[in-house]
Amino acid sequence: MLSYELRNLLRARWLYGYAALFLAIASLTLVFSEGSDRTLLILAHASLLVIPLVSAVAAANSIYARRPYDAFLLTQPVSRAAVFFASVVALVLAFGASFFLPVAAVVLPAGLPLAATLQMLLANVALSTTCVLTGVVVATWVEDRTRGLGALLVTWLTAAVIYDGALLYVIVVLEEYPIEPLLTAAVFLNPIDAVRLLLYQDLGLRFLLPVALPPAAVWLSLTLWSFVLLALGLQSFLR
Repeated sequence: MLSYELRNLLRARWLYGYAALFLAIASLTLVFSEGSDRTLLILAHASLLVIPLVSAVAAANSIYARRPYDAFLLTQPVSRAAVFFASVVALVLAFGASFFLPVAAVVLPAGLPLAATLQMLLANVALSTTCVLTGVVVATWVEDRTRGLGALLVTWLTAAVIYDGALLYVIVVLEEYPIEPLLTAAVFLNPIDAVRLLLYQDLGLRFLLPVALPPAAVWLSLTLWSFVLLALGLQSFLR
């Protein structure tokens, strides 16, 4: 079932458009930054904006579009869990590969720091996974497509823009208080901020961050986010 879902996704033109977008971003970034370390920083900024929005909305739209097909599958001798996992794993793999392969093809031969490059690639694949799962959760919870996609747009705007503004306000207002535990919790509660922290630390931009965390802690938080979202989506799909 998983192989069929992957083949079905590979026929979707929008997926190739998504990959082409990152190929263009990586190529232009490499050209205009002249192969310097700034390439990774610019790619990190672009990815943190594009990946959450596109992967969540496109994943949700895919779940909405396949509802009649899922209803047909469930008339066959196959479990609901198998249908859910096949469709979700296919989406996660497709979106992860659509970012990783074109960007890796551009930046890996460019002679950039290998460890930082791999960290950037893998961290954004992890972010893509959490965002795809977020889209799946919303699509399985909210019956109406328009309301569901609207909720995702609000979620993206909040997590990518408003959340950081609120954190900055808290830092300014409470600068005289020991708020590092609060900021650490805030970073863990937002996968976009967690990936940003991971990448900035790796690129030597610790001074731009409110807190410093070991990479293992960030990876653990992203893993936990993925499992929680997967469980929520499965629970909703099984209803």
